[in-house]
Amino acid sequence: MRNVIHIYGASGSGTSTLGRKISEELGYKFMDTDDYFWVPTNPQYTTKRSREERLALMKKDITENENVVISGSLVDWGDELIPMFTLVVRLVTDTETKCILSCGNGCSMGNEQALLPSGNSAI
Repeated sequence: MRNVIHIYGASGSGTSTLGRKISEELGYKFMDTDDYFWVPTNPQYTTKRSREERLALMKKDITENENVVISGSLVDWGDELIPMFTLVVRLVTDTETKCILSCGNGCSMGNEQALLPSGNSAI
């Protein structure tokens, strides 16, 4: 049976971090929706793929892999992928936790770093 997990939440909520962790721990193919939404460019995130191209690329990667974890938003373009999902996770965290989850050991806050009191990262 194919397993397709979709993790979504607000920007910075940790969807990519959680998706990568699941991928590493369970051996799932990791798919980030940004990699399908945007054409690879330098600088990044300047040219969108067409809706049709995004969907075709995602469907191809999903069908070619038995176990997949997808992180990120599919709003306004990915509804036809929903029937392929076996589990959907909505990630909700408070602002402080979002920063730590999203950035591992912390994230830039001006010249400071946001870390857990122990100095360890979450997840």
